[in-house]
Order: sequence, then C-alpha cells, then structure tokens
Amino acid sequence: MKQIIINCEQLQTRVAVSAEGRLDEYQVEHRGEERVVGSIYKGRIRNLEASLQAAFVDIGLEKNAFLHYWDMIPATTEMLEMEGADDNSSADNDTDDESNEDAADDAHGDDQTPGNSPNRNNRSQSGNRNRRRDDSDQSGNRQDNDQNRERSDSGRGNRDGRRPRSEGDRHSGGERSRNRSRNDRQRSGRDDRRNSEQQDNRASRPRTGRGSSEQPAKSAGLLGRIKALFSGSPDTSTPLEKKQGRSQQQTAEEGGQSRNRRRRRGRRGGGERQSGGGERQSGAAESRQTARPDRRPRQQRRRSGDREGDRAARDAEIAEIPNKVKVGSEVIVQVTKSMIGTKGPRVTSNLSLAGRYVVILPNSSHRGVSRKIEDRKERSRLRSVLVGMDLPKNVGIICRTAAAGLDEDALRVDIQIILEKWQAANKLRERSAPICIYQEPGLLERAIRDLLSSDVDEIVVDDQNAYDQIVSFLDRLQHKDRTPVKLYDRPTPIFEHYKLTAQIGGIFQRKVPLPSGAELCIDETEALIAIDINSGRSNKGKDHPETILNTNLEAAREVARQLRLRNIGGLVVVDFIDMRSREDRNAVYKVMNDCVEFDRARTRLLPISRLGLLEMTRQREYASLQDSTFEACHYCSGKGLVKSSHTISAELQRRLRELLQRDKGTPHIRVTVSPIVLDRLRNHDSRILHEMEKQFGGNLTFRADPSMHQEEFQLTNVDTGKRV
Repeated sequence: MKQIIINCEQLQTRVAVSAEGRLDEYQVEHRGEERVVGSIYKGRIRNLEASLQAAFVDIGLEKNAFLHYWDMIPATTEMLEMEGADDNSSADNDTDDESNEDAADDAHGDDQTPGNSPNRNNRSQSGNRNRRRDDSDQSGNRQDNDQNRERSDSGRGNRDGRRPRSEGDRHSGGERSRNRSRNDRQRSGRDDRRNSEQQDNRASRPRTGRGSSEQPAKSAGLLGRIKALFSGSPDTSTPLEKKQGRSQQQTAEEGGQSRNRRRRRGRRGGGERQSGGGERQSGAAESRQTARPDRRPRQQRRRSGDREGDRAARDAEIAEIPNKVKVGSEVIVQVTKSMIGTKGPRVTSNLSLAGRYVVILPNSSHRGVSRKIEDRKERSRLRSVLVGMDLPKNVGIICRTAAAGLDEDALRVDIQIILEKWQAANKLRERSAPICIYQEPGLLERAIRDLLSSDVDEIVVDDQNAYDQIVSFLDRLQHKDRTPVKLYDRPTPIFEHYKLTAQIGGIFQRKVPLPSGAELCIDETEALIAIDINSGRSNKGKDHPETILNTNLEAAREVARQLRLRNIGGLVVVDFIDMRSREDRNAVYKVMNDCVEFDRARTRLLPISRLGLLEMTRQREYASLQDSTFEACHYCSGKGLVKSSHTISAELQRRLRELLQRDKGTPHIRVTVSPIVLDRLRNHDSRILHEMEKQFGGNLTFRADPSMHQEEFQLTNVDTGKRV
C-alpha cells in the first residue's frame, strides 16, 4: 500500500511517501520561509561578467541572482524546432521533445528549462564554484575511453573464431580508421554548420503568410527578442494559429532535405566503417555498448549531432549579448536553483508554470507531450487534443506524464488554473523592479501536484484546514476515481502512528545499515558527496565474488533511495566494493541506473571504473535535508572536531615558557582553562609545570572555568590583574 502522509504544524509542514510501510520520500517546509525556486521575479541587471558569460540580477533577495547568457535566450518556437521539437505525430518524430518535454514534465525539478539544451547548463556552471562538478563529464569521457580500450583489448581474441590480429596489424588498421573517422567528422561538421546556418536563416524570417506585406525589423531573430525581453516591451510574437499558416509543403521539403543529408552522411560513415575492418568494430562497439547499457537510438544521436553545429552557430550570437543588454535593464526571470551556501540563486528567462497534468510555457507557442509517455497512440492523441485547444497568444503547453489517459475537459481545468495564476502575475509586471510577480505554491499543493500518482492508494493528513484544501484541489482536477483523502484525528502523532519517526531519524545518520549486514557511509563535503560501501557482516554467499556482487546490488538500490530522501545534489561518488568481473560491474551499474529513473531530479551516471567508483551528478535545486535541518556547530565552527586536551596542554606550556623566559621574575600567573584541560594538567603534566616554576622562578596557579572553550586558555598577572 502506498500512502502520502502529511503532518501540518505551526512551524513546519512535513510530507512523507510510504510504500508498504517503508519511507520512500520525505520533504519539509518551514512556515514563513520564502519559496524561491519556481518563483518568477522582475529583476534589474546589476552587472555583466564577460569572463563568466553571465549577468547578475537583483531580484530583491539577499544575494544577486546568477543569469547565464544561455539562459537569456527566449524559448521561442524557432529554438524548440532547432532542438528537434517538431510535434507532428509521425513515427520519425516520436522521440522529438526529449530534452524540452522531459524537463517540463519534471515541473521545475530540473535545471534545464524548455528551450535549453543540457550543454547550456554545463556551460552556465563555469562561473560557479561547482565547476568541478561539471568537469566530471570530461573525466567520465576519459574513464570511458580507458574502459573501452581495456574491453576491446581483452575481448578481441577468438570471440567469433577469428584469428587475433598482431600488434602491427592493429596499429596500422587503427591508424587508417582514425584517419577515415577524422575526415568523416570534418565533412559531417561542415554539413552541420551549413544546416545550422540554414535553420538560423529560416528562424529569422517572419512567420506570417507569404502574402503578408509586413517587413521584419532589423532586430528580428534571437538577439532582437532578447533586447525586447530586457527592455520590458510587450511580446510581438505571432499567435500559433497564424504561425501554422506557413506552407506545409515548404516544411515537408525542408524536413525531407534535412533527412536526405543525414542519410547521405550515414551511408558514407557506414561504408567506411564496413571497409575499415570488422574486427575492430565488433570489439570496440561491443565494449561501448557494455559500458553504456542505455545507449540512445540512432535517430536521437543524429539529432544530437545536428545540434552540435547549431550550438556552435548560437555561440557567436551569444557573444553579442553584452552589446545588446545593458546594466540597469529590467528582466523577467524564474529561479531554478535556490541560494546554497555562499552562492546566490540561479535564474533563467525561460519561464514555465507547472500544473498537475500540464506545464504552461509563457513566451512560447510550442505544444508537446512528455517523452515519458511512451505509447505512440497516446502521444498522438494528446498532441491532437493540444493542437485543437484555443490558448492565449504566445502560450505554449506540454502534457506531463500524469496526463496519460485524460480527456480534454480534465486538461482544460488544469490549464485554466495555471492561466489564472499567470494572468495575476502579469498584472504585477508594471511595477518597478525588483519584485516577485509569481510565487511557487507551498509544499502542500506541490506534494499533490508532483507526488500524487496512479499507484498512490490514499492521502492521510492530520490538519482540518489542509484536509479541506486538498479535497478542494482534487475535486477540481480529478473528476472521477479521485484518490481517497483521510483526516487523521488520533492522539498519537501521525508519523509515530505510521512508524515513520525512526526512519526519518535515520536519514540524518552518517551510517545506513543494510539488511545483509553491510552499511553505507555517507559524507557530505564542499566538493562532492562521498558514499562508501562497507561489507561488514555481509557473508551469506559462499562464493566471495557472489557475496560482493549481492552486497553491491543491495547498496545500489539503497544509494538511490538515500539520494532522494536526503535531497543530495551535485557530484556524487560511490565507492563500491571492488569487483574484478566486468559483467558484475555492469550489473551493478544497470541496477543503479534503473533505480534513479524513479527520481524526479535529473541524474547522470558514468560507468563503474575498475577501481569500483561510480561517478554521478544529481540536480540540486534546494539545499540538502541535512543543510536545511542543521546549522554549523558554534563550538567546533562546523568542523566536527576540537583540539585534544593533550594538544592544548602542549600549547599552554609553550606559551608559559615563552612568557617566563621573557619576563624573568614574574611573581604570580593565574592560568584559567576548561575543566577537561585542567584535569589533564593536574593528573598528567603537573611534574612538567613544577619543573618550569623551579627553572624560571615563577609562581603558577590554575583554575577551571566551565564556560571556557576547550581550545582556549587565559593567563593573568595576579599582581596587576592584567592579562599577559
């Protein structure tokens, strides 16, 4: 049985998802705390940093927000088309909206907003302290190359009964293959650049009908829209209905030409691969497939190659942004990442408002379906429903995963709820910056919006007002088969009743025990999150490799769960128990990859190295549960360690020796220390102190002060009453 359990108190609202009595997700919101992530602000640019390719925007918070140049580009229809987001229902386009719609389906659970490619997010981290986390991609590529060489060398032997090639044959064949591959990449890059230039030219044309007499302004295109966005002028984009007036024949011809170019490149590349020696291809390709079990389809890889040239073309335009955007300009931005540590929030100008079933995209006419809905008939049906809807001008929409199977009326209700919020936000746009024009809903509404799924059996809440709010919200959205909502009114605390209190307490422990007897050790540091797996008493398997594999498989499932529970983000390194077999490493990697698919935060995994290390990144919007629950210890300054009494005694004796040697004949010195240090001085170091008095002729007295820090001591001249 799966339940959403909600506890509402004066200071906190807590939401837990329990599956068969086991805590699966946990979120906390403090009352009175400003909800920043997902909120939309009208801000003012305070300064531009060319070295970071970013602007810092004052949105009224303690720190200025970080706005990368990539995030300044509006998510226009042209950009979505360049991302491969053609929403035709043909089979060729069934995997079209991978990046955009998956990001929107996560409903602000992603750094990537519609219209931004994942590479933009990696670029935009260049100015932050988290640049090291993004460098994991490069290290991962090096790791993949090492593993591929290892696997191709070890698996190339007599796999198919073929004679192993000599070292000289491999060298000469590999050299010829590299030359052919280099030439193929150069030709492909030139084709990509030509395609991107043609797409940019088509994107900059006015989308009105051929017979229109309107002339495009000189500032048309991406930079023109950026300038209009920052100057606060109203959007002049053409409505979706007029944009669809473009000739379908022209669109089909352009698409056909693009596909033909891809086929020609594919045939050239394929022919060269076939003529370049099948042994190398079978060995290296097999190792690459082993290293990446989730390899993307060929069509998707072609689109990715086309986007590389497109990004290179847009880089040139990005370089011109400082000339178009000036300090003091006003801009509408949405927070994608809250303030964490000493860093300010991260924002984007690509806005999105998430609902239960759909995501509304202001400043876009894109209509699509989440790629997580895999059924083609359902995708086509939802697309047809969206195309038939009459939406306001320049408003895009994407169906979330929860929209599968819903009729048009249910979608319209959700759309209307979101549009009402956006209309209210638009009324505040006329006020002077900085100002919040739209605030993300509280945890109660977000829990129903994001956590409620078809497999949830009931919702239990212990507050009458929250109960009424949830029932009203569900009545508007779920016309039939509404999830039961129960009001908990027993004297026992609700989390205690459902046996969640102890499980929640375990979230904050460094060590996480596993049923087999092994344990996880989780350490959060400034640079990364380190997770170590200790075998402990895990010795059920008779075969040692089998025991290691079973322990690592169990640990992989728990690691994915702990990442969700603790809201751990950034760079994560998991140190599995060493596995000699490549098959075992791939099995653990596959289980880990399958488990993180249930995570709403975007994750990226690299294959397990020969050292047993798995590197991954997990999107971080908020501070981790540990950071939001605890504060740095004032006694140890957050280090978790204090100097021992032995060390303090040595430092004290060093200071006394210096003082007595400098001021000979000092009559009387009183030493004040903490009780722990005084105990050390009396029981272990008293002989050394007596010898010091005899040697320098001083008189030392000691007293304890319970209020004094263990690392501190105080020396006072008794005759003058002054500190020395």
